[in-house]
Amino acid sequence: DSDRIELYQEIFTCPSTEDLARIKLKTRDIYGKLPEEVELLFVKRDIDLLTREAKIEKLEDKPKVMEIVLGSRYMNIRGIGNILFESLIPYLSLVKVTYANNVFKILLTKSDRWIFDLENILKCLVNIIEHNKIKEVV
Repeated sequence: DSDRIELYQEIFTCPSTEDLARIKLKTRDIYGKLPEEVELLFVKRDIDLLTREAKIEKLEDKPKVMEIVLGSRYMNIRGIGNILFESLIPYLSLVKVTYANNVFKILLTKSDRWIFDLENILKCLVNIIEHNKIKEVV
């Protein structure tokens, strides 16, 4: 039990997605295939970290969808509409993207494994933030 508590603490205090991936690999090396409950703990922490890295303004759990509100930094990326569309192509059957009042929202329909889709969408958004030039503000 103390090993389990120590692992939970290590997961929830992990400061970065890279560190979390290392902890997950180490845990798999020691224990083998992880139970789904432990996998979900890793995914939930990864989502917390990715939300911050992706500059998400709001992530809201609604009854049938997850609402992802993109932060203002996205508005300063040249061609963000096209970039967003291209990045989300694998998820187009699961998401609805809206743009109103200078804000992009992504609504992810909750399916059986929606939490893993959310994690992957957030990874796409981190990639957008990290690999696209910000427009010069004059």
